[in-house]
Amino acid sequence: MPTLALLPLLAALWSSCGGDPRANLDKAARQGDLPGLRAAIAAGAAPSMQLEDNGRQAIHLAAWKGHLDLVKTLVEEYSASLDERSVVKPDRVQQVPVPVDSTTRKPLPGPEGTLMTPLMETVNESRLEVARYLLAKGADVHAQDRYGNSALMFTTYSQDAAMADLLISYGASVSGICGF
Repeated sequence: MPTLALLPLLAALWSSCGGDPRANLDKAARQGDLPGLRAAIAAGAAPSMQLEDNGRQAIHLAAWKGHLDLVKTLVEEYSASLDERSVVKPDRVQQVPVPVDSTTRKPLPGPEGTLMTPLMETVNESRLEVARYLLAKGADVHAQDRYGNSALMFTTYSQDAAMADLLISYGASVSGICGF
């Protein structure tokens, strides 16, 4: 039986062995730590696993925080989905398909959560370079969250004219804002 003096040593050994891959992936995505992201994935964290109770994945967190190099790595090396929706699910590992109306691009009733895409996360935080990258890679500029907000709608909250211009240049429609 270990004595109390050995507990800090055991904790240090556990940390040095990598600890929880999911927690490490979460931390790396938030902090923009590319080597940490790769190490967490190599240690068993799936790039598409949920990292938070609201269902955000590494691509959502990296986009939200504006870590362009991580977003590029997740998309180009790990095939992260540009239009993945953040949803709550029990096991946090398997992807839950979110049915979307093909006409309105609004999520149909079903999964919990806000159902934001990485583009929405990026626009909501005015991360212009990340938004430019996601759009160039084919992110859906017309997608809507659970409440009917499109990425363009988020620019009205932040009053980010440059972001609005970018979204409009990729075909975002102003007709859906505020029900008009």
